[in-house]
Amino acid sequence: MSEKRSKKKLVIGIVAALVVISVSYSAGSSSASTELGTEKVKYDDMVEKISKKKKELDQLDKKVSELTNKLDENSKKYEEAKEVIANRDEAQNEQEKIKNDIDKKKDELKKIKNDIEDKNDELLSVQGKVKEAKSAPKVLSAGKYTVGEDLPAGRYKAESTGGFGNFIVYNSYGELDVNTILGDGGESQYIFNCEDGAKIELSTSVKFTPLDY
Repeated sequence: MSEKRSKKKLVIGIVAALVVISVSYSAGSSSASTELGTEKVKYDDMVEKISKKKKELDQLDKKVSELTNKLDENSKKYEEAKEVIANRDEAQNEQEKIKNDIDKKKDELKKIKNDIEDKNDELLSVQGKVKEAKSAPKVLSAGKYTVGEDLPAGRYKAESTGGFGNFIVYNSYGELDVNTILGDGGESQYIFNCEDGAKIELSTSVKFTPLDY
């Protein structure tokens, strides 16, 4: 009986020891899992943060690349603008030089023109714009006349002696050479050539002054 009881106690003791070991193991395992789980959470968080930072770094690299390209483009545009400005300044200087040359040529042309006008004035003062012949002018009243009979052939300046009227000349072939009005409201004078056989018709008195040319 006593031996039975002793065996029973031994069994109970062993079971109790196993229970204690089992509980201890379970507690230890749970604690380890908790610690490992925490460490895993920390590791995953670090991986996520590193991934985000890497993405941010990639975005920054891309931004830096874009800014670098933009800087290169702006530098190129700046150099082109400098060249344009230099060319513009050169063109302006060339234009100013040409303008000065033109102004000088204009001054030279003006001087030459004035010299020509002075020479023409001198020539006209010596020769006269139209030289009149030494023979006296001839006055014909209104009527019809024949050159070579009533008026010598030659070059004449015709002027109305008063009033106004028609002045008509037909050449020796009967063709109309002159058809105008002399006097008030018409020509003050008319220079013409006539040959023998030409016909003159006048509706007012006209003075014919012979000319050398």
